[in-house]
Amino acid sequence: MATQAQLIKKAFHEMEQASITPEEWCKRIEEGYPPGIPYKYKRTHNYKAQQYLFKAANTPNPRPAPPRHLEHVSVKPINLASVQRCLFLTGDISRALECKARLLIATADPGYRHFYTHSFLQNAIAQDRLRVWCDCRQSPDGTPPKVALAWLKELGLPPDYFYGQGETAEEFQRGYDAGARKLIVNMSVLTDSQLSKVDSGECVVTNETYFNVDRHYGVNWRLADGVGSNTMAVYASVREGATYYSLEEQYRDGKYNPDVDCLYVAGFTDQDWQFAMFH
Repeated sequence: MATQAQLIKKAFHEMEQASITPEEWCKRIEEGYPPGIPYKYKRTHNYKAQQYLFKAANTPNPRPAPPRHLEHVSVKPINLASVQRCLFLTGDISRALECKARLLIATADPGYRHFYTHSFLQNAIAQDRLRVWCDCRQSPDGTPPKVALAWLKELGLPPDYFYGQGETAEEFQRGYDAGARKLIVNMSVLTDSQLSKVDSGECVVTNETYFNVDRHYGVNWRLADGVGSNTMAVYASVREGATYYSLEEQYRDGKYNPDVDCLYVAGFTDQDWQFAMFH
């Protein structure tokens, strides 16, 4: 049986392919399409999306309580601490060590390597806060997992300190195949097989919930099994359609939960760093 997360993903995929608005879809059902001819609505992406959402809303908890005769058996919970309260670092690391973040996850992209001073690396390692991530894209356009793993070895850190990325299903798979079991992902693009790895807790993730791109992003992935947090971003980008949205505003608007959520620090202002240091 598909999980809620899998069904929601399928609904999202169907609506991405829909070519008309829900209002126009309803109008065609009422009036026919062309007018006067019964509209074959069951063949549409809109209808399929609604079917998946209905199933998702009525899907039972995938982890039901154990039968009464097994109540004494404890079920080991999924440990999500490694994907909560993390800073995903790019170039600016000026105040990273001062923040209350549990982990400081440095990008393995060689283009940013010069930002990570010897002093920063040694302090972060001494505090057992340093981890390494990469975008898991193929070179020369990205940073493949082997680069991150090589840097970890150079730093004297274990390979399980490697965090993968899953902005696409292909990136997730490359990270997973290289041993990543902790990842920063876009849950809506993962395959059913990949979602099942998250649902089971084999992989634990933080979901990229970038309200700077969409202020009304509606899915709270913190509620899904295997998802420890949402990851916030503040940067502006014309290419991505993102506008600056300060960390303090996201907190005030009820979107950022500093007790669990992670932060992608690209584009942080002094105000954002200050807020991250004290929350």
